[in-house]
Amino acid sequence: MIEHPKLSDPRQGDETAGNLSETQGVSTMSSTYRITAVRVETTADDPHEHIARVRIGLDTSAGRSRETLVSDLNDPQGDRYDTFANGELTDVVLRTCPTCPATDYITTTSKNTTANNLLELPRY
Repeated sequence: MIEHPKLSDPRQGDETAGNLSETQGVSTMSSTYRITAVRVETTADDPHEHIARVRIGLDTSAGRSRETLVSDLNDPQGDRYDTFANGELTDVVLRTCPTCPATDYITTTSKNTTANNLLELPRY
């Protein structure tokens, strides 16, 4: 007769089993989302455009705010974003605005242009 081990405690042998606070509620996973449309706002001084909100995929809601993207991109474990514009897939990053002193300017990295590919996306 073959004896099988008892399955009394599924956490048996886990050093953190007695202290669930160390293993619950902590997410180290982030996701990458495709930005498909943007809402812009024009600055007051030296008028130029900054991204105010973005839509992800086929979403038709109000989208995500600039503040959400800034928070995610500043967080090493935060979500990441990319976009496909001008025939190129590019990552979304934060930089200092090339026109004003804003340091939370949402833009793209590109091998082919210094332009912000997000500004080429459809507006909503």
